[in-house]
Amino acid sequence: MAHVAVEKKQKANQAEQNAVEERKTAEDNLAKTQIVNQFVQSLFFSLDPQNTSGMDTELLKTMLDQGVKRANELSSEPQMEANIRSYLGKTYRSIRAYDQAQEQLEKAIKLFEGESETKSEAQTELALVHEALGNYLQAEPMLAVLLERKTKELGESHDEVIDAKIDLSTVYRRIGKVEKAEDLCVSALTLIRDQNRSSEDSRMLKCMNELAKIFLARDKIAQAESMSRNVFERSRLSLGEKSSVSLIRGQVLVEALRKGGKLDDAYELSMNLVSAMGEVLGQTHPDTLGAMDALAEIVVSREELDRGLDLYEQILDSKERKLGEQHPETLSTLKAIARILRIQEKPEEAEEIQFSVYTRLKKKHGLEHSSRGVEVHEPRRFPYRDISGWVRLACPNASSGRLRRDHQFEC
Repeated sequence: MAHVAVEKKQKANQAEQNAVEERKTAEDNLAKTQIVNQFVQSLFFSLDPQNTSGMDTELLKTMLDQGVKRANELSSEPQMEANIRSYLGKTYRSIRAYDQAQEQLEKAIKLFEGESETKSEAQTELALVHEALGNYLQAEPMLAVLLERKTKELGESHDEVIDAKIDLSTVYRRIGKVEKAEDLCVSALTLIRDQNRSSEDSRMLKCMNELAKIFLARDKIAQAESMSRNVFERSRLSLGEKSSVSLIRGQVLVEALRKGGKLDDAYELSMNLVSAMGEVLGQTHPDTLGAMDALAEIVVSREELDRGLDLYEQILDSKERKLGEQHPETLSTLKAIARILRIQEKPEEAEEIQFSVYTRLKKKHGLEHSSRGVEVHEPRRFPYRDISGWVRLACPNASSGRLRRDHQFEC
């Protein structure tokens, strides 16, 4: 009997010890979960583009890359992982790291369960990444479907619907459907104004800024100048003169002044914006480089071709180092250099630069880009003298192709 009692006591002690260990394990797991949650909340805040506009892009990219490693550790928490990847993708897009943005957003969308506002935002961001990469055949239908779904679910006057209209109008503008872009953007602006919002409302200014760009695309220069000046001044009043958003919006006014022939005004404003953006964002930030592009274009418009070429070559060097040789904005600068060389009657050098653009495109997309819209630039000037040569380059796996009115190849 004594032996049985001892055995029972030993079992009871063991059970108590096991319970203590299980409780400790549970507490440790809870602590780890709380740490992860705190990390996620901190990550959400620190990586939101609204909080990173003035951050050094190299530092930010390092943070994003670390965020990807953390996201890879959250496979047991798929919704948390999806949220993190969505923020990662959004912020990668804000610094023009489009390939990384696409990867994170596509993973996030697969992880989201059902439909949600966050998933919808990730889908919108992915569509805008496709637009930035020139994948217009993917971007346009994605945004159109999102707009239709949101309108049915939320009603036409909902903020998300208005945002979807502005985003789709941006894509329409970029692919040359400028009439549709203007109609849609005006529709969004009318809804905003009917809600009696403040003249400095962020959504109203965003919509007006896009409408000013559409006016530029339609050569409605006076309207573009008036609208962009209005947006620029209101943004400076509400956000501050050194706000990165205000400075970026000022670039639309610069372009309106340039296209309107007010080159001295455009030059003065552009110089001020480049200086301020270099101070706020850094000399090699993508938005600063974009402002330098605009300044170089003004210099060229003033027929200072050698100086304009020097500026573009400096910009190209920075873009190749910061964005990569195959990045769309790097290729855009290469095309600008080729255009100046043609103006200077240096056709062989211009064709060499233009061929470099297509070599880089081909290297990036390989044989898989035959199903995509590939941006082209003045095909009549390219070494291939007939359209079949262009088709062979842009559509290596296709039997035929055509050059659309918006300068995109369709294979």
